[in-house]
Amino acid sequence: MIYMHYCKKCDFLHMLSGHRTHCPGCSNELAELKITYLDYYGMKPEERESLAQRCRQPELLKEMTFHYKKHKFSKWYKEGGVRG
Repeated sequence: MIYMHYCKKCDFLHMLSGHRTHCPGCSNELAELKITYLDYYGMKPEERESLAQRCRQPELLKEMTFHYKKHKFSKWYKEGGVRG
């Protein structure tokens, strides 16, 4: 499945497969949005801009973000992705 992710540092919406945690451009932490690429693709240009504007507001970004629970047997966990 393709998910939309937002990088605050790059101020960029990324289309990435899976539950990615870091930006491919700057390695900063990503916010996985509750919107699929297909939904994003179907948006009008003004709706996409509105989404980008909402991502730039921390309180709205928090509401739009999906928090993926990393399982301790996942590849991410085994590769040291746990942060304390």
